[in-house]
Formats: sequence, structure tokens, C-alpha cells
Amino acid sequence: MYTVYFSAFSLHRCMLRSCLMLLILGIAEAIPKFGPILSLVGGSTTTCLTFIFPCLFYLKINEGNVPLHIQVLMYEIIVVAVCGGLAASYSAIKAIIQVYT
Repeated sequence: MYTVYFSAFSLHRCMLRSCLMLLILGIAEAIPKFGPILSLVGGSTTTCLTFIFPCLFYLKINEGNVPLHIQVLMYEIIVVAVCGGLAASYSAIKAIIQVYT
């Protein structure tokens, strides 16, 4: 479907990879305590991607065809996930404030 051309060595590719590694190194050195920031991102996005979005998408795709007991279960999962995500985000923000002050 797509034509991909590979070359054995290219100065452009080597420079691109070197610049990318330097950028990653710069970010790592600029943020020495990255754990609390990673906790904030993980606590907020993982909850949405794992629990909230699948339930919402299932309910939206099968709108009108989902039995009541399944709807109740999906909404319970969403409510518990929102509470868990808020608690994880709150504790991560608290840790960030504690580390950087």
C-alpha cells in the first residue's frame, strides 16, 4: 500500500536522532524530580483511557440497545473512575507542590 524507502546510512537521519536525544536529555535535566509530574499525567489520563472512555463509547455506540442493568453498571464504573482519577490527581498535585516548594 505504501512505498517505504530505506537507506543504509543517512546523515540527515543521524542528525535527527542526535537532536532528538539531546532534546530528551534537556527535558530530563530541566525536570530533576519527574515522578510527581508523571503521577499527575498517569492519574488523570490512565483513568480516562481505561475506565471512563470505554464505558462512554459503549453506551454511545449502542444507544437504545443497552439493557438497564448494563447501563447502571457502566455509570457506576464511570462514577468510581472519576472519583479515583480525582483522588489520584489531587495526591499528585499535592506531591508536586511538596517537592517544588
